[in-house]
Amino acid sequence: MSNALSSYTIFDHTFENKVSPLFSLRYSYINEEGEREELVLIDDGTGTVLENKNATWEFRYSGIFIEGEIILNNPDFLFGRNGLVGDGATIGVALQIASKKSAQQYIRPIGEICKGSGPSTVIEFEEELSKKLFYGSFSINICLYVKKADTTSILGKANIPGMMLGNIVEQVINIDGTMSTLPIQKIYDPAKPLWYVEYDIDDPTIDPFDTEHVCIYFNSAHPGFKYLEKQDSQVGNYLQTEVMASALTLIITYVKSLPEWDYIKQGDNLEEGSIGSAIHYFKKTFNWNFESPEQLSESIRMYFETLGEENNE
Repeated sequence: MSNALSSYTIFDHTFENKVSPLFSLRYSYINEEGEREELVLIDDGTGTVLENKNATWEFRYSGIFIEGEIILNNPDFLFGRNGLVGDGATIGVALQIASKKSAQQYIRPIGEICKGSGPSTVIEFEEELSKKLFYGSFSINICLYVKKADTTSILGKANIPGMMLGNIVEQVINIDGTMSTLPIQKIYDPAKPLWYVEYDIDDPTIDPFDTEHVCIYFNSAHPGFKYLEKQDSQVGNYLQTEVMASALTLIITYVKSLPEWDYIKQGDNLEEGSIGSAIHYFKKTFNWNFESPEQLSESIRMYFETLGEENNE
């Protein structure tokens, strides 16, 4: 983190090299058997997502638990004239969770560091993200701040409680599983069908794969919506498969008609998180057949039906 715009010293690569922070973040959820099951981080071509071993986990049904361990070696380097704060100050360590899409943000203390506390500082925490409060994506930051001021201030060093000193861990995660970045939006409109798709694409190699550029709308005013949302029934699973396969077939077929399709097919000149990079990922990873709309639709259906079979085992 640069301190060019700060009037006091903040945590940057110089301090990172001195204290060699080590961190472990573990993600899990409670499965249908009431047991904790591990989630792993993967890159799905449009961002970082979480996935369980069968790719069946969805945040909106299960939420997640985050367990973390942070180790700071030689923490005394953070104090004194060459550090972040004076020798007599206390540095707080805080967990910050933020989600712009779901308008959620909070920060809570998880530990503290004082000069002379030993050769290393170990901080552990656990946090639960509620399925009722979050959607879309979230960022997790482990940050340092002034918890207790020094009795003697040092020019250029933060010495007011609450002053932020920088982040030592930063991670952004899409939280609805492997297909978490599918641009789905719920609406309530009695005049609309159960689902439909809209596009606003200028350049699919650049435009983000989000609801501003391509959106699958689920209409909660439709009488069939209750079946679409019902995850624990065969009707709900089959309906979700049919809707998602049809919607993705429409989206991909439309993008294939655009001049940029050759770049997308080859995976060339695609910005990270773009519509093109997402479609290229689907083709490369899931082996969907793009030769015709009929073959594409069939291969997408087979993919989702396979997920459903794994989920019901």
